[in-house]
Amino acid sequence: MDDVTALAQDNAGGQILLNATHEFEAWSNTKLNLSQTVVVNIDGGSGEVDPPQLTYNQQPIKIFQATESFRHLGFWATPNGNIAVTKHRVLVKTKFKELFQSMAVSVFRFSAAQLRWSHAELDQLQSLWVQAYKRAEFLANGTATAVFIFPKKWGGEELSIPVNIIVKEFCNNIRRCLVHDDVAKSITIQELQRAKDEWMCNTLNELYDEMELWQWNEVDDNVYWYLIQ
Repeated sequence: MDDVTALAQDNAGGQILLNATHEFEAWSNTKLNLSQTVVVNIDGGSGEVDPPQLTYNQQPIKIFQATESFRHLGFWATPNGNIAVTKHRVLVKTKFKELFQSMAVSVFRFSAAQLRWSHAELDQLQSLWVQAYKRAEFLANGTATAVFIFPKKWGGEELSIPVNIIVKEFCNNIRRCLVHDDVAKSITIQELQRAKDEWMCNTLNELYDEMELWQWNEVDDNVYWYLIQ
């Protein structure tokens, strides 16, 4: 069992859930990693003004307030839903040569590819990646970018760029959602139908043709619009 989330409306309810989790831990002979256990304080209108003071097996748990960023399932965000910090981390890791090849691309692939990036943000990120490719080979910044990003059949190195990774990760996610006849598959198919209905298209090929007429930033409300763009 991994990545358990418990939701409560107030401190008392949160403590009850933590106590129940501790009982389950003893019953199931599993071990909760307290160093990776946190409480996030989300203002849902409970009226409580004091920070929560919750414990697990009589040990205090680290508290994150609504505006503090923390990591959950690979994403960095604040409890109130601000995920801008994830984009910032991708950009920061990209700017340092010694971290780029081992960290920057993987950080982007794991979490940031699932976020909504504007066209300008993707252009900025690609520019930084290309600069890192050039520095890794001790080339001047003025070296032609095409050498690194063009397909191999055109004489380029076909190195990773942000848009390619976004498309690949979206395709992987859709493929995984369609493996089993469950809720995930039903939602994925409904999203495709909604995209076709919204743009009055009968087939996926027609949707491709329609998306050719729209800008990236104008079609980010549906996973298929975003993917096809």
